[in-house]
Amino acid sequence: MPKKKPNLNRKFSFSYFNYFYKIIGKHVYIYLFFNFIIGLLDGFGLMMFVPILQVASGDVAARESLGSLSFVLDFFSWVGLPLTLLNGLIIMVVLFVFKGLATYIRAIYYTHLRLKAALKMQTTMVRKFEGITYEGYTKLEAGRIQSVLIGQAGEVINAMTTYFGMFQEAVMVVAYMAIAFSVNWKFAIMVLIGAYASNYFFNYINKVTKDYSRKIVKVGFNINGDLIQSIQNFKYLKATNYFKIFAERLVKNIVLSQQYSFRLVRLNAIVTSAKEPIVITVIAIVTAIQVLVIKDSFTSMLAALLMFYRSLNYLVRIQTAWNMFIGQSASIDAVEEMSEEFTLKKEPAFDEKVENINDIEIKNLLIQFGDKVILHDINILIHQKTSVAFVGDSGAGKTTLANVVCGLQIPHGGEVITEGKNIYQTDLNSYRSKIGYITQDSVIFNDTIFNNVTFWAEKTPENLEKFWNVLSMVSMKDFVQGLTSAEDSTLGHNGILVSGGQKQRISIARELYKDVELLIMDEATSALDSETESHIKESIDMLQGKFTMVIIAHRLSTIKNVDTVYLLENGEITGSGSFKELQTISSRFKKMVELQEL
Repeated sequence: MPKKKPNLNRKFSFSYFNYFYKIIGKHVYIYLFFNFIIGLLDGFGLMMFVPILQVASGDVAARESLGSLSFVLDFFSWVGLPLTLLNGLIIMVVLFVFKGLATYIRAIYYTHLRLKAALKMQTTMVRKFEGITYEGYTKLEAGRIQSVLIGQAGEVINAMTTYFGMFQEAVMVVAYMAIAFSVNWKFAIMVLIGAYASNYFFNYINKVTKDYSRKIVKVGFNINGDLIQSIQNFKYLKATNYFKIFAERLVKNIVLSQQYSFRLVRLNAIVTSAKEPIVITVIAIVTAIQVLVIKDSFTSMLAALLMFYRSLNYLVRIQTAWNMFIGQSASIDAVEEMSEEFTLKKEPAFDEKVENINDIEIKNLLIQFGDKVILHDINILIHQKTSVAFVGDSGAGKTTLANVVCGLQIPHGGEVITEGKNIYQTDLNSYRSKIGYITQDSVIFNDTIFNNVTFWAEKTPENLEKFWNVLSMVSMKDFVQGLTSAEDSTLGHNGILVSGGQKQRISIARELYKDVELLIMDEATSALDSETESHIKESIDMLQGKFTMVIIAHRLSTIKNVDTVYLLENGEITGSGSFKELQTISSRFKKMVELQEL
């Protein structure tokens, strides 16, 4: 059940407080304590400014301006400290020095909390992303994932800074308001009424700000998604001149994002620029009423007036910060929604581990997406260290079946058993760590050839020897040795600096380098020329008997020597046997072989 979102209609929205509390814990109370101390020091320091200087200058009427806080002056008499101009100034300086020290400690402390919160949030989101199922991943948008993990998560921390900044301002407001009430309660109530009336203006600005912030987040998802696709498909888009059309999509969303951002900034500017005029207007109206209508003395209002000018400034700063926070809060919604989706799509967790991949038995397998049945009533026994191949037309279910075997696709019915355990009721990572997976689309990282093959293994003599051995097996040793930087040559984004066949051979070399017990090859030779394919076929033949192999092949010549071939049609196995046996018993397979030979 989705979590209840914070209520933006409540000032300060304490549901957001609970949200941030879960991130930084009880440290928030220490931070708020520092704010309280700073507020008191600032309030008392400023409160004493006018009356102390007046009394020190001989103006006895200043005691009246302090109201019920005249005990401050009595304190001087009680401790026997002469109330002189110099003593008054020294006390004021001491108060503000302590305030400065407390402000410094608070800033350092909060920086530590901010960094800790950012680390916790982003690592938590990455771990949740790591834990989702493959099926769950296929239902998510890549642009949205990238935007949330990189952009929106950082924006949440900025929102937290703004939010607790409002608490800092709130402490100052409370301190000044308390002092002002003690000095002149009638004046204080009238100012509060005026401040409340001005709140309607800010509420309207807040509502519009929230709308634009949501639009900015949504457009950001679109920009990230289009950008990822343009990078992945750059070659095709460039070759066909479709990049111009795709670029227009990107530019349109970028312009839209800029327009929304400008409107958001304009709203913040309105709030900021209206701050002081609103404060002065409220104070001017209340002062006029107090002096001209109620006939109160201006002297009795002097300290309260100073306190309220400061408190209203902080109050409007809270409004400004709240408006900014609302603009950032859409990121909180985006991160929370993504976090909930990650949780809903999380793989089931089990403690039992798979120690070795022995015989693999698939029993009564069912895979169904919506109303569409992909695989039905699949029963296969793959003996340890044997090789099997899945063949059939596109859409027959070959890749889905391979995904089930390698622990990616959780069955909707049936079991996959090894060591007498259903692998989908064990710790799947213990099973996957023993698997090599070579796909039709080469997996290349923007790093050196050595790191791509060894997956960032330490460059020891033993690892180097193993590296060159597997390169020989995929016919890449001479090519790599002929490069200026040899194994330290970089491959570029998605292997853009090498050919498709070379990328595939590097992908195959990576899995051969890994000590695996099960090797899945999903049309691994589809991007290779005939000569290289022949080398890979020889490698496959050589690897037979060393570990279990599952091969999906479009080119049937690569699977002539496998132990068992399974023919899939419409999600069901319609024939099985050795390559020659299947040619004899299946007219469909025989026709496939004849067409490829032709």
